[in-house]
Amino acid sequence: MNETNKIEYKLEFTSDMDIEKEVIAFLNYKEGGFVYIGIDKDGDVVGVNNVDDCMLKIKDRLKNNISPSALGLFDISQEYCCGVKIIKITIASGLQKPYYKTKYGMTSKGCFIRVGTAAEPMSQTLIEKQFARRVRNSIGEITSSRQELTFAQLRIEEFFTGISIPRNRELMRVFRDLELVESLGSGIPRILKAYSRDCFVFMENFTRIILPMDKSYVKTAQKTAQKTAQKTTQKTT
Repeated sequence: MNETNKIEYKLEFTSDMDIEKEVIAFLNYKEGGFVYIGIDKDGDVVGVNNVDDCMLKIKDRLKNNISPSALGLFDISQEYCCGVKIIKITIASGLQKPYYKTKYGMTSKGCFIRVGTAAEPMSQTLIEKQFARRVRNSIGEITSSRQELTFAQLRIEEFFTGISIPRNRELMRVFRDLELVESLGSGIPRILKAYSRDCFVFMENFTRIILPMDKSYVKTAQKTAQKTAQKTTQKTT
């Protein structure tokens, strides 16, 4: 049997083999798939030595090197084929797409998807599309302590409590490490310490905020500007 969109053959398992890439591609694929180790690209069975050791190493790599966690989405088993032992990895299609190599994050170097008989890097557009779908689904499953709220109201409540979902988590992580941003979601609660919720107007696709300015501050600012202008005029004359 030849390779298909759901079947991948590997001659042997080695430390250099990119098993994470193959599994991630199936996790991000709509139907999942299978990876067989001990079968060459032509479908000829050669078998695997030290099956137990290989299975343990594969399990540890998939557990530690893939994000979000793929535990429960793959199974590693030993099978007999043509009188020899082979390893079968069964991968389900994940619900928290996109899955990626932890060290590379949600980039084209970390995200893959099954295309025909190959694991191909995902475009940034597809990565963002899958992530947006995941975030949308997870927000929709949130249970509110105030059950009388509608979904739209619930989202507003989350907004005011400072819940933040960045479009690019890796970029925000870099900004945090460089101390270019504060804690995510800290801005709105800080604004609410000085202004009321009435300053926020929520529309279907936009949010407008109107911050009233203290009249005494306006008068002081105007006087300061007038004095500065007078001093400037006196110096030039």
